[in-house]
Amino acid sequence: MKRTILLTALLLAGIAGMAQQGIDHALVKKMLPSSTNGLRNDIAPDKAIYQWQDGGVTMKCRNTYTYDEYEYFLTEVLTEMEDLGQWIPLRRETYMVNVDLVPECILTQDWDGDWVNQSQILAEYTGTYLPILQKETYQTWQGNNWVNQQQYTYTYDPVRTILVKDWFGDHWGNHYLYTFETEGQEASVLLQYWKDGAWQNQELETYQLNENGDIVECIHANWVNESVWVNDVRQQYEYDGPYQLNRMTITLWDNGAWSSTPSKTIQYEHDAMGNSLHAECESPLGGEDRNTDIEMFYNEGESVLFEDVFEVELSYLDLTAVDETPATGRFTLCPNPANDHIMVQGEGLHHVALYNLTGQCVRECASARIDLQGLASGAYLIKLYHQEGQVETQKLLVR
Repeated sequence: MKRTILLTALLLAGIAGMAQQGIDHALVKKMLPSSTNGLRNDIAPDKAIYQWQDGGVTMKCRNTYTYDEYEYFLTEVLTEMEDLGQWIPLRRETYMVNVDLVPECILTQDWDGDWVNQSQILAEYTGTYLPILQKETYQTWQGNNWVNQQQYTYTYDPVRTILVKDWFGDHWGNHYLYTFETEGQEASVLLQYWKDGAWQNQELETYQLNENGDIVECIHANWVNESVWVNDVRQQYEYDGPYQLNRMTITLWDNGAWSSTPSKTIQYEHDAMGNSLHAECESPLGGEDRNTDIEMFYNEGESVLFEDVFEVELSYLDLTAVDETPATGRFTLCPNPANDHIMVQGEGLHHVALYNLTGQCVRECASARIDLQGLASGAYLIKLYHQEGQVETQKLLVR
């Protein structure tokens, strides 16, 4: 089991410094509850090929995802465009992580004979070993300097919110506010904008979830005449089984009722574990009307979003099949087999993660003493992280 981190930096960059036209789902997916809580992380995106219609011409791009050879966190996303049968570099995102292996800087560059800075996102977290995102600052490259554009501040208790601020040259000013509410199998996202010293309603999305935490329906509404919510778009999701998305149907609100004819339908293909392999959008109008936002799901709840496309193919890297380069036997487990606890002996320990054989992380701590109480008897894998960034994996038997 390897640790992976995937953030949708391009989607964040797309709204910075501009008037927002709708709810940004790259932000939404960070705040809605995850169905996996990050416990299953055995695969990660490898290559994605996606297409869209532009002026009657089909355009094609591909993303290639690169990971650290030791820890397997995401280090780069390279975007290329097909031109006369060749792939031409277009854009790349470089991920720089902190000691907890979460991105603290995401740098975006465009290709112009060489890589040219465009934007960067600086992230701040609280907590260690299980860090929580607190703030992101989006900057653009202007005149050989980084210039602030937007800032996102995340709060989680007692209410989940995202406060979006714009930079006005010498201070930050309110722009948008996202408020998230969940209760049982229902969730909602309220988008408000700042006007005349107060928050004004703009858009609302309500979600119905199934027992696995998957969305089965999403209804989008607009605040009209500063007095009433009016439905706009409905998305309905159909599954073959747990986490196995088969179809998503988009329907428009028409004269006080949902249209009887779908506006668009996205058909999915997935593997036996529910990981999305291929998705294609169909529309009665065809052409550019097929373009839409397609979200590809993997690892029972994680996803990557492709904006304004009509087809996506996504392949994966099986991280359980990749050989690790271990540290040079720096640590010893004592005792092994163990009963109620073990001690890690050796210098330079950063933190420890313990996994069962299904890939679930059942313990994670920074201490050399690991409590095993409550664990079922059997074999486990323990990953020992050194302060220099190396990792050592050993087998542990619990009695």
